[in-house]
Amino acid sequence: MACRHVLASFLSCLFCSSLAVGFLLGCSGKVDSNSIGGAGADSESTDPALLFDGLITRTYWDGYWWTYTDHNPADSEYHASVDPVTSLTVPLGTTTDGAVHGSVFRIHGSVPQALTWADVATQKASTIDQYWLEIYADSRIPAYPAAGIGLTLKAYSAPTDATGGGKWLGIAFDLKLNAPTPMFYVSLPIVGTDLPDPHMRDAFQKQCQYYTVENQPASGYQTCFADYRKGFRDETTSVNEYGTLGTVGTWKRLCVLYSEVGTPSWAGAVTMENVPPFDPMKLLKIRWDMYQPAEIDSSGTFDISVDNVRFITEAEARDASNNCDPTMIGQPAGTGGEG
Repeated sequence: MACRHVLASFLSCLFCSSLAVGFLLGCSGKVDSNSIGGAGADSESTDPALLFDGLITRTYWDGYWWTYTDHNPADSEYHASVDPVTSLTVPLGTTTDGAVHGSVFRIHGSVPQALTWADVATQKASTIDQYWLEIYADSRIPAYPAAGIGLTLKAYSAPTDATGGGKWLGIAFDLKLNAPTPMFYVSLPIVGTDLPDPHMRDAFQKQCQYYTVENQPASGYQTCFADYRKGFRDETTSVNEYGTLGTVGTWKRLCVLYSEVGTPSWAGAVTMENVPPFDPMKLLKIRWDMYQPAEIDSSGTFDISVDNVRFITEAEARDASNNCDPTMIGQPAGTGGEG
């Protein structure tokens, strides 16, 4: 059945954040920005377009960076790992990467193979995300393994106009593979695809549908976590020069235009009929979701560094140094493939 392959690549869509030592958070993947790490733990941007440059680690709107893993128990075969681990008292710190880049974010870890489709389809208890079940009693969200790095644009995941009033077309960032990493996705959760976490005081209302006992994976649909995204692959598997990662040990500028992102591959026809159009004026977060192996594969590892993350204007998108696809400039948001 096609759904077996569709759900097997849920990636990090159902994951969400494990930020604390012994304290699991939801997909919001964040902590209280007023208490994280104490005074002087980070520096806030005075430029709305600048999201990180090694010195600036908090956004203009008081957003912040974090790492995440799935909600599965630490001893579960389906639990991913990430290092460093962020928490309520430990913010995401930087590491030094030579004289040119200086302070950067670096994460590494592994993601195990996906849940077995037969167990997901029958909603076997061991596949259900218990964190979300405690919050939404009718939910039956599969607890797929996942890990990565991300940021909230505003405190408490408040919706943000990520066009800057119409002047920004997407984001660009520097990325380096420190070890072979087959692929990752840059995901852009919006109101309508993300699920609010009341524990984190998320400042948006639930407008997405998750799986339930009546709305099952094999025949129903889930728009929660069906985040629009763009994929980046290594040189051996990439089919698009603007979605190709650099060689190991080499920094490369990468670009995600709002016109390039599309619905995830796991989203079946019914989900795609119900997922809302991508609206960058309702952006909540930006995530770098690490590759999740298929059900039949072994675990996959990752080791990446990120620097110089910012929103870009049309002029900047047309600048070849930002490595944006010129054919997608000016196209409608959310009409690209997922990469």
